[in-house]
Amino acid sequence: MSPLPFEEAVSAALRALTRRSTAGGSLQLPLSLRLELCHYLPQLLATEHDFWREESLDQVAPLDAWKVAEGSGRLFGLGLLITSQDWTPLEVSWAIDPSQDRFRELGCWVGSPGGDRGGLDRSYRFLAREEAERAFAAWRATEAEWVYEVRWPNPERAGSGLGHSRPRAP
Repeated sequence: MSPLPFEEAVSAALRALTRRSTAGGSLQLPLSLRLELCHYLPQLLATEHDFWREESLDQVAPLDAWKVAEGSGRLFGLGLLITSQDWTPLEVSWAIDPSQDRFRELGCWVGSPGGDRGGLDRSYRFLAREEAERAFAAWRATEAEWVYEVRWPNPERAGSGLGHSRPRAP
């Protein structure tokens, strides 16, 4: 995959963020990185899902983010869809190339299934962020499926250790 706009900035920021933490340690994503993710993740999703060519994210609100190993981590949170202002769950798993500001591996999962536009559950419409956080924490603890998934490199073409996760043990 050729680099998408914002990849270098996002991967460099994630590398710096994980450098300041120990494996298993929580990560606090600064506002600048959350804004870059709002631009980068829809572009990534659009490489495999037509719905994301007409959709974007207004906010990324992390609920849990942690370092897995040097240059790699996971994020579970909420994305605010720009067209409807509905919250939807998202998860991102990454590993940064050690020699450059590019992703070695990247996984992105978005949306709880429903019958509304884009196959998304829109029952969370108009929830305050705190209410959405509680609702999605409960959803994540189930075996719920994701609506949209992108993994790079594509695991069908190359082996990838990335997969979506269940909540971390306390």
